[in-house]
Amino acid sequence: MPLSLQRFANGDTNYIIKHNSNLDLLESAIAALEALAGNAGGAGGVNVSGAFRALFGTSASLIGSGSYKCTGSGSTLTVQPGFCWRASLDAVVSRTVTSTISFTGVSAGTWFITADATGNPIRTADITEAAYSVIWTGSAFGTITRLLPVVWGAADDMAAQTSTALGASFAGLDERLEAGETKAVAGDLSRTYVLGRLSRSVAGNSNVTLTPTEANNLELVFTGTVSGDINISIILNGAPRAWLAINNTTGGHKLTLKGSSGSGAVLPEGAAIWVYHNGTDILPLPKVAIRTLTYAASMTADFSRADTIKVTLGGDATITLTGAVDKQKCVLEISQDGVGGRALTLVGHRFGSDLTGITLSSAANLTDKIGFIYDAAADKYDVVALMRGF
Repeated sequence: MPLSLQRFANGDTNYIIKHNSNLDLLESAIAALEALAGNAGGAGGVNVSGAFRALFGTSASLIGSGSYKCTGSGSTLTVQPGFCWRASLDAVVSRTVTSTISFTGVSAGTWFITADATGNPIRTADITEAAYSVIWTGSAFGTITRLLPVVWGAADDMAAQTSTALGASFAGLDERLEAGETKAVAGDLSRTYVLGRLSRSVAGNSNVTLTPTEANNLELVFTGTVSGDINISIILNGAPRAWLAINNTTGGHKLTLKGSSGSGAVLPEGAAIWVYHNGTDILPLPKVAIRTLTYAASMTADFSRADTIKVTLGGDATITLTGAVDKQKCVLEISQDGVGGRALTLVGHRFGSDLTGITLSSAANLTDKIGFIYDAAADKYDVVALMRGF
């Protein structure tokens, strides 16, 4: 109810009574406010401090995922605005603008960033209710660690009402959870994992990263005209995982399916292979056996794409050997065309004392097979076998 104070007028003789009455009203109103803000409220009364503790807990916490976030550059620590529940103060303190704290001249050690009673971030050696710890070497920042738990604020709650995975927004968090749980119970999410088929154009020569939703499909089909070798990356948080990968691209360039790190699997053109992700590497299951090259005067035999590479010579040719892993056994199958007499120059190989050279069959339509074992230490393809004239 509104507070009604008595007014004074010229000639009043009861001003002392009016004055004391006003003081009584003010004291009563202040006492009521103190009871509301403190812990003196009755069992059925409103209690701001008690409400804060119910919402944010009995110990300090940050309100909102980005509140008072600290980043360092040079000797300046930048602290983002935000909200902090200080249980020891029975208050929520806040800062509405970005702050900076200079560490110039500060001794090396672990320091703490705390929101003071006015909401300003301060540097202190006291860990009590500290929001962040900061390692300072004396000249640069080391690890910066959030210490307080995060309680969702309004921005977090609103962001959680939109699901990228489900491709929808919801009026409330419960509605979103129900949507996801409904799909889980119905098997929609696992059905995509088991039966889903992705068709994705990777045309051009830029690397591609699949979204988690795309990578959740069992069958990955890549299309388009590719103008350069590219990587297709799958960012995987858990392992193991397997896919049926199909390279339906044109252009003759190499597609390598990779994880966020480690080695990848080269996808053969016009073929389907199983690939396996062990958490680091993506491996073909099994490796592609044969790859056929189109004749050119200069060619590359990439043994990351197949263990056996075939080509029919339409003229003299230079073939550079590449792509194998240490101790990989490789076969180069060379056929003469209907004319014959085509000469071959190899790059990247070496001979031993038993097999010191290669002479190809020269007659038309004959085929020779050359066997290599790759030595990674020497970066050479050791010639270990030769089969001529079949």
